Amino acid sequence: MTKMPTCRLKAKLHLLATAAGGRQTAITRDVYRPQFYLGLSNASCRLDAMEREAMSPGETGEVEMTLVHPERFGLDLHSGSKFELREGTRVVGWGIIEDVRN
Repeated sequence: MTKMPTCRLKAKLHLLATAAGGRQTAITRDVYRPQFYLGLSNASCRLDAMEREAMSPGETGEVEMTLVHPERFGLDLHSGSKFELREGTRVVGWGIIEDVRN
């Protein structure tokens, strides 16, 4: 069985408010698995750690996430890059990468 390529990211994440088209409920670590969009590429990700137990729509916080298939992003995947989190076609948040760890 081959191992799927992954990398860990540390980022500042802002969830859109519900009134701005964001989620209606809070997110929690290890449960939330949105799509990570950077440039023209996307991949699945998982939130592994957050600075508090849950983040509600409209809040901003530090998160750590695991990104599946980081090779899709090439040189765009670096500190300072801005990304979006989506659920289907709906943008529910955005963030800025602070650190990339392989």
